[in-house]
Amino acid sequence: MKEYTYKIQEKELTQGELTIGQDIELFKLFQELMGDGDEAVPTDMVNTLIETGKLEDMLQIILKGDVSAIEVNDITNSQLEAVVTDFLLLNGSLIAKLSTWLGSITRSVEKVEAEKA
Repeated sequence: MKEYTYKIQEKELTQGELTIGQDIELFKLFQELMGDGDEAVPTDMVNTLIETGKLEDMLQIILKGDVSAIEVNDITNSQLEAVVTDFLLLNGSLIAKLSTWLGSITRSVEKVEAEKA
């Protein structure tokens, strides 16, 4: 299994393909982000995680090592980009599941909005 290592704020963190348990945690996190369907559907995962204060939660799920020892607000943009890019590369099957799930939520929201109009 491929694994990536990062040195962030002098702490060594790693990332590999997620486990089923991590998949479940991520689905719950994204479900929280989607709310009850009255909010707009997020189009940018990273910005949505930042705006909602859930970025640290996602990093806790996907990275191995002492993530709590780093200050999330001090992670550089290039470090975050590397982590997110590697996450997408390592977890193609999960991304497909999330896309299908988010697509069905988007269609549900559009249906509700059309009924309200």
